[in-house]
Amino acid sequence: MAHRVLFVLALVLGTIHWLGPPVDRAYCQVVEQGYSLTQSSEQDSADPAHDEETNDGQAEAKSPPEQKTHSLGEVVVTAPGSAEVMKSTPESTIFDLENYEKPAPIRSVVDVFKDSALVDFRAKSPIDVRSERGESPVLLRGFDTYRFVNAIDGVTFDQPLSFGQVVDYSQVPLGQVSEIEIIPGSHSARYWGKSIGGVINIKTKEPKIRENCKPDLTLENDYGYYETIDSKGVLEGGYKSFNYVFSAQRSFTDGYLRHGEAEVENYAWSLGYVLPAGGFIKYTGTYAQSDYDSYAINDPARPDYDPDYPIVKPDTGASDIKIDSRTHFETLAQRFSYVQPTPIGKLQAGLAYVSRPEHYFTQISNGQYIRNPNSPGEQLAILVQDEIELFAGNTLALGFDSQDFWVDFEPHGARNHLRNNKSCFLEDTWQITPRLRLRGGLRYENVQLSINNYSEVAGWGSVQGYQVTLDPPQKYLERDYDQLLPKFFMTYGLDDICTPLRDTSVSLGISRVWNVAPYCLTCPGRMAQVDPEHGVNFDLILNRRLWRDINLKIDYSYYKINDYVVNNWNYAKYYLGSGMRNPNLPAGLEGSDMYINLDEVDRHGVEVEVSGSLPGNFSFYAGYAFQDLQYDGPEPAGKALGDVAQHRVNAGLRWHPFPKTTVMLDYKFQDKQIAHVITEQPAGSGNYVSRDNPMDAFHLFDFGVEQSLFSNKIFKDVVVGLYVNNLFDEDYEESRGYPMPGRSITGSIRLRF
Repeated sequence: MAHRVLFVLALVLGTIHWLGPPVDRAYCQVVEQGYSLTQSSEQDSADPAHDEETNDGQAEAKSPPEQKTHSLGEVVVTAPGSAEVMKSTPESTIFDLENYEKPAPIRSVVDVFKDSALVDFRAKSPIDVRSERGESPVLLRGFDTYRFVNAIDGVTFDQPLSFGQVVDYSQVPLGQVSEIEIIPGSHSARYWGKSIGGVINIKTKEPKIRENCKPDLTLENDYGYYETIDSKGVLEGGYKSFNYVFSAQRSFTDGYLRHGEAEVENYAWSLGYVLPAGGFIKYTGTYAQSDYDSYAINDPARPDYDPDYPIVKPDTGASDIKIDSRTHFETLAQRFSYVQPTPIGKLQAGLAYVSRPEHYFTQISNGQYIRNPNSPGEQLAILVQDEIELFAGNTLALGFDSQDFWVDFEPHGARNHLRNNKSCFLEDTWQITPRLRLRGGLRYENVQLSINNYSEVAGWGSVQGYQVTLDPPQKYLERDYDQLLPKFFMTYGLDDICTPLRDTSVSLGISRVWNVAPYCLTCPGRMAQVDPEHGVNFDLILNRRLWRDINLKIDYSYYKINDYVVNNWNYAKYYLGSGMRNPNLPAGLEGSDMYINLDEVDRHGVEVEVSGSLPGNFSFYAGYAFQDLQYDGPEPAGKALGDVAQHRVNAGLRWHPFPKTTVMLDYKFQDKQIAHVITEQPAGSGNYVSRDNPMDAFHLFDFGVEQSLFSNKIFKDVVVGLYVNNLFDEDYEESRGYPMPGRSITGSIRLRF
C-alpha cells in the first residue's frame, strides 16, 4: 500500500512543481473578498509593452491612464471546461451541492462535507449515517456535536432527541439543498455560543423568476452491495415569481454488519415567492422516518458466531446478540424564510419548528416483544437580523435569535421546557482600505436550563420519584447563565508588499468561546452539576492563489478552554455500575460526578486546503488536518479527549476526458487512534462499562466513472455511474472499533426531464 501513496504524493508534488510561478495576469485577476479590482483602458491592456520590465528588473515608468475602481466583493475564477470542486475563502469553505462530483452516490449532506479537512467522519458504518443517543457521526475540528453549530439557512438546527443535541443528517432533505458552508472556529457573532469548532450551515434553494411553467424533474436510483438501494426524486417548477420544490428519498440497506439493517424515508416540500422589490418568502416542510437495527456482537469465540458477517467483538460496544433491537424515529420540520431589501437595510427572518412525535426502540428478548418509548421532543428556533450599509464599504448587522427545546419525559409524562437560549448580536464589517478588511462583533447570550430531576430507581435519594434529597424536593433543577462574547476577524492583502506576495492574504481571528451544558439534560439532574465552558479561540490563516484558480489555505488554530466538561461515568464515585441502586450513597451526591469540569483543555490544530483546476480538464482538492488536545487536571476521564486521529488527509481528482465523461478518484488517510467506548451492558441496566479500542492507520481509495448517454426532447440528460468503494480492499476501522466494508461496487442511473 505504501507504494500507492508514494505514487499519488509524487504525482501531486510533481504537478505543483510543474505549475511554476503563481502569477499570470493575462489569464485572470483574482481578488480576495471585499478587494477592489482596477481596470485600465482597452488601449492600455492591449499594449504588449505594458508589463515589460527593464534590464534592472523594474517596470518602465509611464503615465497611467484614467482608471476606474469597482468593488466586486468575492470573485472566484474557474478554468474553462472544468467544474469547481470546492470554494475556499479565508472565512469559510463552500460546497456547491448541485454540481458536486464524487466517486460514490450522494445519499446525504454528510457525503459532501466530510470531504473537508475540517470534518472528521466517525460513523460506525459508512453505508447508513445514523445518529444514536449521545453519539454523532461528525466531528468538526475534533469537537462533537455539543461544541459546533448546525444550521439551515442560518437558523440553528438541533433535533430534539431525549439524549441531547444530536443531529440526524439523513433527515435533511437532500433535494432541497443548494450549498453547504463550513465556517471554522467561533469568530462569527451570528451563531450560538456553542460554535467552538465552527458552523455547518446548510443553504436551501432560493426562489427565482421562472419564464415558463414547465417543471424540471430529476430521478435517481443507485444499487450496491449489501442490498443497498437509494432512490430519490426532485420536482422543481413554478411560474414567474411563484416557485415550488418537492423531493422524496428512500434509502435501504441490509448492512454488512450483523443486524445492520437500516431504512430511511424523507419527504420534503417547499413553496416560495419572489417579492417585487427583490428578496423572497419561502415555506419548507419535511417529514422523515428512520429505522435502525442495532449492530450485534459477532465473536468467533461465541457459539452464535455467524461467519457470513464481519467479526464484531464486545470491545466495540455492539449489542449482545440475545437482544435484537431496532430504533424508530419520526421527525416533522417546518421552516419559514423571509429576505427583503428595505430602505433601512437587508432584512432577514427565519423560523424553524421541529418535532419528534415518535421515538422508541423495540427489543425481542427471550422471545418477548418489548417496546420502549423514549422522550419525544420539540425545537423552536427564530432568527431576525438586518444588514445596514452605514457607508461605502461598511455594513452593520443587528439581530436576535432564540432556541427553545421541550421534552416529554417518560414514563411520568411531564412536558418540560428543557432549554431556552436568547441572544442578540451586532457585527460590523468594514473594508477600511482596498487591502484591509475588519469584522468585529458582540454577542450577548442568555441560557436558561430546566434539568430533569426525576429518578426511576428506588434507592436514589431513598425513594423512587423526584429527588427528595433537595430541600424542598424539586422536579427540575433550574439554571440561568448569561455572557457577553466579543468576536474579531481581520483579513489583510499582501499584494502591495512585493510581487511574490501577489494574490496572498493573511487573516487573524480572536474570539471568546462560551458553552453551556454540553451533556444530557434529560438524565437525572445530579449529573449536571458542572459549570459552563469558557475560553478563547485564535485562528491565523494564510490564503494564496497559486496559479490560475488554484487556491491554497493554511489555518492554524489554538483553543484554551477552561472548565471543559467531560463524561465521567466510568470513574464516578457516586455512580459506578450498579451503584445507582445503592441506598447507602451519601444523600445529595447521587450521580453528582457523572460529568465533571477539567481545569483546562488546550487544542492546537492545522488545516490545509488546496483546490482548483489543471490543464487537460482536471480539477482536484486536497486537505490535511492535524490536531492535538491536552488537558490539565488529575481526572482520568480526560483521556477520552484523545479519541481522535492526530493526522488526516482527504484528496480527490476529477477528470473530464470527454465532454460527457467524468472520471473520479478519492483518497483518504487516517492516523492510528484509540477509541474510548462506554456502553450500557445489558441495555437499561444502568451498568456502564468502559473499553479502549486501538485502531491502525489506513489508506483508502475510491474510484468512480459517470457517463452522460444522451439527451432528446424528453430527457435533458441520462447519466449512468459506476463506483468502487475501497478500491484496494483495505482492512480498516474508522471509529469505535467497528470494521468497515471491503471493496464494494455500486451502480447508478440519473434521469433529468
